[in-house]
Amino acid sequence: MLALAKRGHHVTVVSPFKIKEPITNYTHIDLSNEFPSLVGTFDFDYASEYFMMKSTFARVRVMAEFVGPDFCRQIFSLPKLQDIYAGKHQYDVIFTEIFGTDCWLAIGHKLKVGKYCSQAFLLHSIFFFLSPSFV
Repeated sequence: MLALAKRGHHVTVVSPFKIKEPITNYTHIDLSNEFPSLVGTFDFDYASEYFMMKSTFARVRVMAEFVGPDFCRQIFSLPKLQDIYAGKHQYDVIFTEIFGTDCWLAIGHKLKVGKYCSQAFLLHSIFFFLSPSFV
């Protein structure tokens, strides 16, 4: 996104990760207060319990607590994002990272713009015991 802004494109980023200083052509909508970092909040016992669940359904249920429909509702109800949802800004494309949820695909659909998605992790690694690197 930074490279696009440096090349003159106007970029709007919605993220819980703060930027250090303003960047030309780069609008950052900071969600760090609404969605604080979870880094360091899970201990080994919690992770072990999660990955040792025998039922795929149980793992999906636990994951849905973090990134399920309620998470999407929280995002869509944020006042900071109402202008985007209302279509007050024009976008050519929505770039999104699917990290457990694909809420942002709905925004691209509503605004009738192209959507590009990347995925930082494989669902296989969440729902099965084996690491995908050992395929």
